[in-house]
Amino acid sequence: MGPKKNQSAYDDAIARRNLIDTNLTRFENFVQSCDGDSSKIQELKLRLKKFEQLWDQFDEIQTAIELSPIAITAHEQGVRMTFENDYFRLASAAEAIISKTAPAVATNNARSQHDLFEECGVKLQPISIPKYNGNYEDWLAFSDIFKSMIHLNDKIPPLKKFYCLRNSLTGVAEGVIKNIEVTEGNYAGAWELLEKRFHNVKLITEKHVKALFDIPKVQRECGKELRSLLDNTQKHLQALETLNQPVDYWDTLLIHLLSSKFDPDTFKAWQEASPSTELPSFDDFLEFLTRRAQILESLPSKPTTSHQSPNSGKQNKGNESKGGSMSSKASQFNNACMLAQQQDTCALCKGSHIIFRCRRFLNLAPEARLKTTLKLNLCTNCLRSPHGENGTCPSRKCPFCPEFHNSLLHIDKSAGEEHSSIAELLDSPSKPVTSTVTHTVGHTDNQSSNIILSTAMVNIISTTGYPVGCRVLLDCGSQSNFITDSACKLLGLKRVRNYIPVGGINATTTQISHKVTATMKSRVSDYCVSAEWLVVPVITGRIPATPLKFDSDSQPADVVLADPLWNSPGGVDALIGAQYFWDILLSERVEWSVNQTVLQNTQLGYIVCGSSEYTGTDSASLCHIGTLNDLDKQIEAFWKIEEPSSGQRIHTGEDKACETHFSRTVSRDIQGKYTVQFPLKLDVSVLGNSRNAALRQFKSLESRLIKQPDLYKQYKDFMYEYERLGHMKEVPNIEEAGEYFIPHHAVRKESSTTTKLRVVFNASAKSDSGYSLNDTQMVGPTIQDGLFDILIRFRMNNYVVIADIEKMYRQTWIHPSQTKLQKIFWRDNPLKEIKVFELLTVTYGTTSAPFL
Repeated sequence: MGPKKNQSAYDDAIARRNLIDTNLTRFENFVQSCDGDSSKIQELKLRLKKFEQLWDQFDEIQTAIELSPIAITAHEQGVRMTFENDYFRLASAAEAIISKTAPAVATNNARSQHDLFEECGVKLQPISIPKYNGNYEDWLAFSDIFKSMIHLNDKIPPLKKFYCLRNSLTGVAEGVIKNIEVTEGNYAGAWELLEKRFHNVKLITEKHVKALFDIPKVQRECGKELRSLLDNTQKHLQALETLNQPVDYWDTLLIHLLSSKFDPDTFKAWQEASPSTELPSFDDFLEFLTRRAQILESLPSKPTTSHQSPNSGKQNKGNESKGGSMSSKASQFNNACMLAQQQDTCALCKGSHIIFRCRRFLNLAPEARLKTTLKLNLCTNCLRSPHGENGTCPSRKCPFCPEFHNSLLHIDKSAGEEHSSIAELLDSPSKPVTSTVTHTVGHTDNQSSNIILSTAMVNIISTTGYPVGCRVLLDCGSQSNFITDSACKLLGLKRVRNYIPVGGINATTTQISHKVTATMKSRVSDYCVSAEWLVVPVITGRIPATPLKFDSDSQPADVVLADPLWNSPGGVDALIGAQYFWDILLSERVEWSVNQTVLQNTQLGYIVCGSSEYTGTDSASLCHIGTLNDLDKQIEAFWKIEEPSSGQRIHTGEDKACETHFSRTVSRDIQGKYTVQFPLKLDVSVLGNSRNAALRQFKSLESRLIKQPDLYKQYKDFMYEYERLGHMKEVPNIEEAGEYFIPHHAVRKESSTTTKLRVVFNASAKSDSGYSLNDTQMVGPTIQDGLFDILIRFRMNNYVVIADIEKMYRQTWIHPSQTKLQKIFWRDNPLKEIKVFELLTVTYGTTSAPFL
């Protein structure tokens, strides 16, 4: 640039700076006129916002002047300092005038309220600042309180604010500003750090939503627990509403979520109270929950209980019918819950569980359970130790009959027993009882047929070498053997990870993650087998689902049943599949006179097959089948994944067109350079004006670079090299048809060992027609191998060589007829004219660059 051009640019910058000085003087005069005139405060606020923009304008112009070769540095630095002093002085004066009005109103209100309390003789207690420990859910509440009391209070100096802030923080929040020195100037930065760390709207929202789902389930009919559910729900919903979440539209979702956390009684009450056909509103739900909590909180509860005899059930029943109230029921239920947490040692086997979870106890017939309960001197209602002279067990009716006893001691009247109730059995416990348990609430005497699933009792050897009795289900429809997780723990078996899907009825799949190896022994023969068992949480429900009719006198004398309690509902510990099912079967078979029942001899004893009668209304059908995915298919899939791709890729029509265009237009000059053309799918005439947008982006980029001298220097070095290598050339700054200007910006990567800064060209920037250069190009097929294929090939050779192709894209040249599609703006000095350059090589950032 010649001396005349330098002088012209310098004079132009000086003139623009003078305009800014004029605006500064005009604002100063207005500020002086506003002092004491409250009617101009609103206008002053608007002018102040506009005034704040002068700083950026002055900084840009002054920087250009100082970089001019004809500028006097010392003089220009003095001009900058003078402007800075005047700017900050006027800005402070304007803010001071504005702040005079708001505090005055606030002070008057505060004084009037203070006077009111003084007249009433009320002395206000000092308000303490809440503590904040870093919990995202509590940040909004803490932030609002701290801002209103401390942060926005102009009468408190910054140093005191900092001390208050430090004293209000604990835990993780305290650690955020722990290492910041407590000074007046550091307060604003410390508060900004806290807001950046904890004012994360996305994370706060997720925390409150998660807290809604994690609200604990109400375990019993208790007003305190319902009140806690209500309070937690309203707290989190209020926070979500503050975060502008559409809480008002979540009625159905919230009702379903919260009602699923009710105890059974409350859930039943809600179903009765809610409309039968229309969807209830969330307000109705909250009203019900509030009313329910109030009712339960008003009911008295008795902290202690007194002992009852087993026969007191009938008396309680009479009292309940005469004057029983909801309060007594709630009290009894609460006390039952307290009693259930006191004793965890089984009175029968001395194991670490309650007796009604004891396997030995559950395998007994109901009459045997009753005798065991009386023998162990346990309460027939809660199955626990005696409650003492001053204690009373909370009597509750059996769900299957009107008597007061535990449901595990219920004896079905339809099974031909001699006693009509447990109360009579307690009077004469020595009389024989022959009854079975039924799990149907509605009871009928209709005879129905039930298919028998064959079960057997076997011994499985534990890790200590002792045999443990387990009930197994024989299933020839399963390809594998299964064992329950609880049985594994009981036997102490060592688990081995084994991820495998198991298919069942209706193509359902269960993912198995562990297997064990255990030895199974017969109780009636010397049959013994070591097998692998897949571990599952539960194999099936209780088998049979309901008690089956069984006349023990009709059983053949010489038959030893594999499962003596085959007709009583009980759990299943393991399942024996087809692998051993046919080895277990023996040839002998006995036709039983009971219905269509068959006794099949096995290595485990005689198993019961066929059908039998039961008493009940409904029966659940059980079907057990397990299939494993074919191993060869899994291995085949594995090798397909591991095999590097070597076949021909499937190309689309556009891919083939792109390859045809490339093979027709590619050329190589005498120097060995390859020249290509863009594979266009649209005519370049669709491109509109891209010059103006690219020019605006360049000026914005230049403004940012000027403020970062180190980055500016690296950017200029990159562009100098680009031009020096002949990869771009300057062209006349004139508009021509079919041209396209590419915006560019810097990407800085400090971890790079070669290039810290790289200039990125954005060929996806839209022109005013809505099309970009990338929109007109075909992508082309992928010609590079995938990363996985490359890594796999490393396994196929002993030695490999890797190298970096420097400036790989820029080794291929664009045909001269298309370089006008790669124009950019650039200059290395803000005082120089902006120049136009054309990029002559393939540019990273264009759609077809990877293919070319």
